[in-house]
Amino acid sequence: METLGVILPLTTANITTLWQNLITKLTPLAKSLATRSLSYRGRVLVAKSLVLSRIWYHASITSPPRPFRKHIRSLLMQIIWHGSNSHPPTDTTATLPLSQGGISFPDLDVEFDIRAAKLMTTFFNPNPPFWARMLNHATQTSHNRSIPFLIFNQQGTTLPLEPRWAGLNACKRIWEKSSTILLSNPSLPQLRPLLSYSPLNPISPTPSHPSLTPWTWQEIFHVHRPRKVADIMWRIAHNHIPTGTRVSTLSPDGPHCPWCPLVLNSTSHLFVSCSTLSQVWTWADNIARLLTNHLSPLTSLILHSRLENRQRIGRLIQSAVIHTIWTAYTDRAFSHKDTLSLNNIKHLFLSTLISYRHIDLAQHSKSPWPSPISISKAI
Repeated sequence: METLGVILPLTTANITTLWQNLITKLTPLAKSLATRSLSYRGRVLVAKSLVLSRIWYHASITSPPRPFRKHIRSLLMQIIWHGSNSHPPTDTTATLPLSQGGISFPDLDVEFDIRAAKLMTTFFNPNPPFWARMLNHATQTSHNRSIPFLIFNQQGTTLPLEPRWAGLNACKRIWEKSSTILLSNPSLPQLRPLLSYSPLNPISPTPSHPSLTPWTWQEIFHVHRPRKVADIMWRIAHNHIPTGTRVSTLSPDGPHCPWCPLVLNSTSHLFVSCSTLSQVWTWADNIARLLTNHLSPLTSLILHSRLENRQRIGRLIQSAVIHTIWTAYTDRAFSHKDTLSLNNIKHLFLSTLISYRHIDLAQHSKSPWPSPISISKAI
């Protein structure tokens, strides 16, 4: 019998059928969403709002068995990472909020567990629903103990009867963190922090180029930056740029820098010390000097300008540098195009920056951008 989208009774066979049907519907949707050109934050939002939203109701009644959890997780990986392995750990760092260095990647085990535990709090109601009374009666008959007793004593059952089995296991994990919260009819947002990953020490961005000062998570994800550039900066900050031995079998230059054949490539070398690519930072400083007289013009636009328009220009100049270096490198390493000459890199940087300038002026007509001719002459 199917009631409100759930096949009853919740036998192993019915639960398997339920989740097989859900995943059959989700798979083509996930494949379609994976083709969209979105930032990481956009992909996470799409995954949560268009994919996971379709299973939370069912997960609040019965958690998916382990094989189905893995399948759902693989769909998320497809949507958010697009098959790339060069990213921070999905189980830990990526699940953190933006302010702590993550992208709020959905932690499926946590989300399933808090829903299972939330369902178990029903047994503490003064007048629990009929299904809860029946499940509690069945548990007293088979185990000579009530479900509230099992929760209080952090005990589970060997019989995989759902939703009892997943709910009791989730309650054990939560009880270790807080022995009272389950008694107060907690909400999901109250339960989530108890099981979510939390690093022992705050994660700081890996040091990068001085012209990227200030180098904080808030600055990396600042609203002034193009989101795709923020993604690259996020990976730089976690030292998860695909370079060196990671791409030695893919890149025409092996593990070496395309512009420095004897140097083992790395995130630091690519964005900081490469003698060719470091010229892009020099050009960026020259352009920033058109707007400020400070010693470190690019960072000064962001740190010392009182006008938001100038701060935004500074961040867009930074972003143009990151985009230029990334494009020049990936076109060579993964598309196997010819290594760009310094002159071609200059043209790429100019076209990127002038494009940013055009978009910004369309939204903020009073932004004090130098003219394209002035920008070209500055470099």
